[in-house]
Amino acid sequence: MEYNTAILMAVHNGQKFLAEQIESILQQTYANFDLIIQDDGSTDDSMKIINDYCQKDKRVVKISFLKENKGAVANFSSLFNYAKDIYDYIFFSDQDDVWDMNKVKNSMEEIKKYDNFPALVFTNFYLWKSDTLKKIYEKKVKYSFERCISQNVMYGCTMMVNKKMIDIIDNIPLCVENHDYWIALLATLNDSSIIYLEQPMLKHRLHEENVTARSSSGTFKGRVKALIEGPLSNDYVNNKFQMWINLYDELAKRYNEKQICNLNVLIQSYGFFDALRCIRIGFKGVSIRGTLFFFLTILLRRRTNYGKNKI
Repeated sequence: MEYNTAILMAVHNGQKFLAEQIESILQQTYANFDLIIQDDGSTDDSMKIINDYCQKDKRVVKISFLKENKGAVANFSSLFNYAKDIYDYIFFSDQDDVWDMNKVKNSMEEIKKYDNFPALVFTNFYLWKSDTLKKIYEKKVKYSFERCISQNVMYGCTMMVNKKMIDIIDNIPLCVENHDYWIALLATLNDSSIIYLEQPMLKHRLHEENVTARSSSGTFKGRVKALIEGPLSNDYVNNKFQMWINLYDELAKRYNEKQICNLNVLIQSYGFFDALRCIRIGFKGVSIRGTLFFFLTILLRRRTNYGKNKI
């Protein structure tokens, strides 16, 4: 039996690496898919590259061109709305990675074992800077609703979902941090089948134009800068809590208070003891650094910015 499969790619000013990524997708050993691309107001030659591939390969489908930059969340939200009623399986793709030739095949083989349940597959991957490759996860990945809120482990560029999971997602709100963040939270809240493939299935390119990661993040100077611009910044803390509050409001439309009570605890938290309490109930990052950033975000929240009680 053949399945309808879509790979959704959001593009913005990606001309430098876009062709290489598209080639790695078109050369997959599992070839039965549509590569659906939407450009988000690019001012470079991204549209020309996309149009050229549309002419070369009928699997490449271009949908509406967004005339102004709406951002990655809005782009993936629009792509998902286009695909959700048409396809049985959906992958998500960055514009500047390179996929292993068996990425689609291996993910499809796993997820088909769970067709009777909402299911999500995500894979390990390599961080790729210059000629250096570093596996992102060296040990088994732990995930839960609280952990994914703190620091999502399920990168969208590694992720695929089946039809039952697509129906649960339904739409991607524009107020969330990232499309994969929202999907991971829904998967953990619904006790969906979450399958992790330990073998790295792509090279995630690090460079200064990255949306998800900066090439300097692995240096001491980069880490200090991330700390200063992160939890040591009042704007960062305010924005983070506002996002969590918006997230609560969105989830409250779908789930009862008992299911999201820990998120309610989080959005009311500030100071040392609240930060410690959140860590104890499961809000932990993937890494020590991720947990530290989360802890500092609560610790340094100003009392004047204390969120209203949601109970």
